[in-house]
Amino acid sequence: MKILVFAGFSKSLIHFRKELLERMIRNGHEVIAVGPEDNYKTEIENIGVKFIQLKFNRLAVNPLLDLKLIYQLSKLMKSEKPDVFFGYTIKPVIYGTIAARLSGVKRRYSMVTGIGSLFISSNKKTGILKSIAKKLYKLGFIFNEKVFFQNNDDIEEFVKMKLIPNEKCILVNGSGVNLDQYTASPLPNKNIFLFVGSVMGDKGIREYIEAANLVKLENSDAEFWIVGPMDNRISGISEKEMDDYVNSGLINYFGAVDNVKNYLDKCRYFVLPSYREGTPRSVLEAMAKGRPIITTDAPGCRETVINNVNGFLVPIKDYKVLSEKMLWMMKNPVKVEKMSKESLSLVKEKYEVQKINRQMLKVMGLE
Repeated sequence: MKILVFAGFSKSLIHFRKELLERMIRNGHEVIAVGPEDNYKTEIENIGVKFIQLKFNRLAVNPLLDLKLIYQLSKLMKSEKPDVFFGYTIKPVIYGTIAARLSGVKRRYSMVTGIGSLFISSNKKTGILKSIAKKLYKLGFIFNEKVFFQNNDDIEEFVKMKLIPNEKCILVNGSGVNLDQYTASPLPNKNIFLFVGSVMGDKGIREYIEAANLVKLENSDAEFWIVGPMDNRISGISEKEMDDYVNSGLINYFGAVDNVKNYLDKCRYFVLPSYREGTPRSVLEAMAKGRPIITTDAPGCRETVINNVNGFLVPIKDYKVLSEKMLWMMKNPVKVEKMSKESLSLVKEKYEVQKINRQMLKVMGLE
């Protein structure tokens, strides 16, 4: 069969969907990937996938531009004539599915990788955008055979809002992690905590820094690392603020990196105080490396931790409890070693990427 995969950003086709695309190819299917940037074109085509760049702003809300996107997608699909459409992230899920329906693609599937900052925020401006997004999601879902979700909380919320019937929803354990690439490494002795993600408020970056400050008052040897791009869209930290934290010795900031494995190998503990996720890939990668986890008791995050077994779940926005769990880990090295092993065991059992891809392709009739 001929499959068209539409991504909200092209990098994700390699970083999150490479194994899925490769499995489609191995199963004898022809695969076309569509994304807004062309900087990963060579890597995508090296795995046997045809790449087509279609420029659009995944964050902008502009009805005229969105109608143009639907038109361009419909034209592309009429030309390529795929048998199956698969889209993920908000615009591909909504506009990609609508375009697939208009252009006669008979089988249409989507994945909600998380409901995003828009649904978390409660201010008036985002309330209007949220209302629009709900209507668009509902329209897009009408034209899907099945929609994959990465946690039960998102399914329950979307069903409760009457955006999608429960029978259309399929739960999968995130995007998974490649255990051949992310292999366990020994826990270093140094007390290094690591945060990996966009440096924005909804990822809990401010709580991470506040907790680091409290821990440093009790143990000055602790180190707090941050890996990820600056993102000021929602409660982000300015470059000046980050420079001040770095210059004070509170934080080590490494920016966006191509290979996060080097940093996972050097950390002893992994922390993600996010307000909400689909299923956080960064946590899965840390678990595959055999790291104890501290994350929030929030949708998407809570699935990755069995409390007191492979780490801790802490309340959202509570930097004091977060700091207490950090200090506990530093004071309990034997139990931390056990948590490390439990993380590895859980990721092997639940989050191995090929298990998840096999499930998705079977649902789509492609396995």
